[in-house]
Parts: sequence; C-alpha cells; structure tokens
Amino acid sequence: MKKTIFFQISLLIAVCLTVFFMPNPVSSATFNIQTNSATNIYSNQAILNGSLTSFSSGSIINVWFEWGTDATFNNQGSSQELNHSSSFSKDITGLLSNTTYYFRAVGQSIYGEKIYGQQMTFYTGNTTLTGNLAVSKKVINLTTKNLNWQNSVSAKPLDILSFVITLQTGNQQINNIFVKDILPQNLIYKGNLTLNADLNSSEDLEDGISIDAMEPNSIYVISYQAQVAPAGNFSFGETTLSNTATITGSEIGTDSVSANVIVNNSNISGATSVPTGSASNYLPFLTIMLVATGIYLYFSGKTDKFLNWIQK
Repeated sequence: MKKTIFFQISLLIAVCLTVFFMPNPVSSATFNIQTNSATNIYSNQAILNGSLTSFSSGSIINVWFEWGTDATFNNQGSSQELNHSSSFSKDITGLLSNTTYYFRAVGQSIYGEKIYGQQMTFYTGNTTLTGNLAVSKKVINLTTKNLNWQNSVSAKPLDILSFVITLQTGNQQINNIFVKDILPQNLIYKGNLTLNADLNSSEDLEDGISIDAMEPNSIYVISYQAQVAPAGNFSFGETTLSNTATITGSEIGTDSVSANVIVNNSNISGATSVPTGSASNYLPFLTIMLVATGIYLYFSGKTDKFLNWIQK
C-alpha cells in the first residue's frame, strides 16, 4: 500500500515538473501570417511581401511564399526563420509578361503548425526591368477616342493609333541608349514623333534614336502615330499585329517590349470601292437622288425608320 502511494506521488511530481519545464508550443493562436501587396512589379519579376505577428517571444517561425498562374501555387520560395514580429519579402524572377499571378505568405512553427496568409494577385503587364532600366510600350486608338493606354488595343482598318515607349531609370545612370522600332506589315508610320514632348525632333524611329545618357531616377518618353492599313490588306475576321521595339544600353545589354493591335476586318473579302466607268456616268444623278431622299426623310419624320431599314 505504501509503495503504491509513493509511486502515485512520484508520478504526480514528474508530471508537474515536465509541464513546468517543457517549452510552450506555438499554436495557431500565438502567431499570425499576413499577405501584403506585391511591389516592384515588371513583366519578368516582382517582390512578394508578407508580415508575421508573433505573440510568443523567442518562438521560431519559418516563413515563405507560394505563387503561380492559378490558385494551385505551383511555385514555392525558400523559407527564412523569424523569432519575432517582422515583415518579410521575396524577389521572384522568370515571370511571364501580361499574366495574372496568385500568391500567399505561409508560416509554420517548429512544432509543425502551419498558417496561410490570404490569397492575393498581381498582373505583370509588359514593363520589363533590365539591369537598372524599366521599359514599357503601350498603345491607344485615337479614332475610337479610347484614351486608356493599354498593352493591346482593338482597331479597324484605317484607324489612327498612338504608341508610347517609356524608359525609366532606377538609382543608376544608363549610358549610350539606342531605341529602334520597325513597324510590322500593315501598320503605316504617320509621324508626329515626340521625344520627351519635343515636337520638333528630326529623329527617325526606324533608323533608331540615340540617347547619350539618362540620369538616375529619370524618365524618357517616345511617342508617335501609326495607321492601320486598308481593309483589302486583311483577311476577314481578326488579325493581331505585334509592334516590338528594341532597346540597348551600355549597362543593360539588349531588351525588347511589344504592344499589340487586334484588327477586326468586317468587310466581305473581294469587295471593292473602286468605281467602274458606267457607275461614274451616273454619279451626278445618284448624288441628286441621295440629297432629295435625305431632304424627304428629314421633313417627313421617317429618318429613324430608314436608318433601321439600312441597318437590317
């Protein structure tokens, strides 16, 4: 009996000592992981950001990022150890341009408990970063008066477009920059070349534009206009014209950026607007008839019905 009581007392003391001296495990309630917005986003790289809030001083938490082109997060970065509340980040490279990426921050205690930050996204666009120079190219359709600069724009034959190439340096000077842009077939150069808003430039973009040097944290903007070729140059439906500019520099090597024009040709193949000799003979008569018809429709109040009939 005495042995049994002694054994029970010894067991109770051992349990108390174990609980007292055992390190306190980090549970899901003692740390939190937050996914923050991505920064320094370019077509080929970005910086992912997150933060750890630790409620247990000295507890080691491993943190890392997961990312991918969908919510399966097929890429995982290397982990880093944190033992206090702190922000953390990860530079990722080799990204696809004009692509939406999904990412999240992850934290795990040394006891295996894991917490995921919320899922977030970012879009890479077409601004590339080569060395210390960020380069982008965008386009707008002046004919449709859609003045929202984009990487890709819809157009019809004979529409007038405006392209802009933007160069931006970081904290380093870039020397001997050469920019060249040769338009693809069915995009016709229309001039109005401006270099940093200078309208009197005599440079030729197809031959190339030389920039001796760009100071740190400066911007250089090149813009010009082009016109989509006539409908007869396109097959029926959509045709994508890719306009690519190449940029070289002493510190950056060679880089390229593109902007796309999606041409929608709704004209029937084979149709022509060239008048024949017989039609030309009737042109004065047809003109008089059209004017007379227009006057009649206007004053009779049947203009809307006529337009609806034409549309059908």
